[in-house]
Amino acid sequence: MGASVILYLIFWLFDVISTPVRRTFRTIRQMLCGPTANMMAVELLTELPMGLLSIWLLHTTKFALNILNQMRFKRIIREMEDLQVRGKLPKPPSKNALPPNQWSPMYPMEAVKSRMFVTIHELVGPRWNAVGTLGYFAVCARHSGKLQVSLVDLKKSAKHFTVVVYAGSKTVANVGTMQLSEHQWQQEWLDVTFPAKVRMPTLGIRLYGCHEESRFPAVRIPDNDVTIIGESVPCGEALDSQEVFDVLRTKEIYFYRALHWHMYPMLCFVRALPLALVRRTFLPAGNAETGYAWGAVHKSCRLRFECTDELWGLIDMLYVVIYTRGSITMASFEIPHGRRLFLSAPVVEDGFFLVRMILGSEGFAAQRRRLAAGQKAPSNDPTMYSFQAAPQQLKITCVNAEDVLPPEHVSPRETFTAAHAPRLSLGPVQA
Repeated sequence: MGASVILYLIFWLFDVISTPVRRTFRTIRQMLCGPTANMMAVELLTELPMGLLSIWLLHTTKFALNILNQMRFKRIIREMEDLQVRGKLPKPPSKNALPPNQWSPMYPMEAVKSRMFVTIHELVGPRWNAVGTLGYFAVCARHSGKLQVSLVDLKKSAKHFTVVVYAGSKTVANVGTMQLSEHQWQQEWLDVTFPAKVRMPTLGIRLYGCHEESRFPAVRIPDNDVTIIGESVPCGEALDSQEVFDVLRTKEIYFYRALHWHMYPMLCFVRALPLALVRRTFLPAGNAETGYAWGAVHKSCRLRFECTDELWGLIDMLYVVIYTRGSITMASFEIPHGRRLFLSAPVVEDGFFLVRMILGSEGFAAQRRRLAAGQKAPSNDPTMYSFQAAPQQLKITCVNAEDVLPPEHVSPRETFTAAHAPRLSLGPVQA
C-alpha cells in the first residue's frame, strides 16, 4: 500500500502542475474545432504521463487488495470447514462479507454508503451496471461442482436472466436465457455446473426487464448432506438504481479519478489502440448475452444514436450508461426498441459511455451457429460476445448541445429522463 500512496501523491502533484496547460489546450481546441472535437494529439503531453501514473496506481492498489482478499478467503474457508465438520452453518465472518446461503442485492443502500465498499468496486468492478437487477449468493456448503436454480422463479421474474458462478473475481460458469434448449426451458430447476475444485463459489444473477413481482430464485445444493434452499428475496428490495447512483455521486473522491484517469484519453484515441487492449481494460465482467459499444463523451455535448432495423432484429434491449472520469455513473437511460434516432441529454463533464445490448433470440442463434462452426467473428460483428457494433448498424456521434432531431423522429409521447437529471441539470432526454 505504501507504493500506492507514493504514486497517488505523484499523480496529484503532476495534476496540480499541469492543470493550467490542460485548460489552455482545451480552450484552443474548442475555439478551433468546436466543443465536439476530440482530444488533440498535443494534449497527450500532459495526459500521457498522468495516464501512465493512473494505470500504475490502479494495478498496484489492486495487487495489494488481492493479497488482502486471499488472506481473508483462506481464513473464511478454514472457519467454514471447521463449522461444517461440527454440522453447523457458518456465520458471516464480518459485516462486509456476503451472508452465507442467502441472496444479497448488489447495491443495498447500507453498502453503498460505505466508503470501503465503493472503493473496492472502483478497483474490481468500476463500470457500474445501471440497468439490471443483480444479486449474489455465497455458497457456503460442500458441493461437487453442481448447483440448481429455480427456473420457475426466474421465468416469473424477468424477461432475460443470466446465471454466473464466480471463483473470487473469475467467472467459471455462465448460463443465460438464450442458451437454454427447449427441453431445459420446460424444467423446474436449472442445472449449473462448474469445476468442483472451486472451494467457495459465489452465484450471481443478472435480471433484465424485471416483472412487477420479481424475485431472486431459490437455490439448491444437491450434493450437500442436507440440501440447502436459499430463500427467494423480492427484487423490489434491491433499491432503485437512480437512488443508489445519487448516493454514489456524493461518494466520488479525487482518488477514484486518479484510478481511472487513463480511460478518457484511451477512448479518445481508441482507433489507434488494439481492440483487445481496450476491451480488457474498459469492459466489465463478461456476459455471453450482452454486446457492448463504447467511446468518449465531452462536456456540454450530446450523444446521437442511429440504429438500423437490422440491429434491432438482433437485440431486445439497448441501454446507455454515461460515466464520469472516475467511473461513477453520471446518467443512464434505455433507447426504446425500434427507435432509429435518439438524442441524449447534454453531459456536464468529460467522461465516457458504455452501451449494453442484450441479444435477442435471433442474435444469440447467430452467435451459437458461429461458435458451433468454430468461426471467429470480426470485431465489429453485433452477434458476438463483447462486440463493437458495426458502423452501418449502430452509429454513435458526439454532437452539440443545441442539436435537435428531425421533426419526423420526434414524438412528444415518448420522452426519457437521464438519471440525476434534476440534480445535475441534465434536462430531459429528447426522444
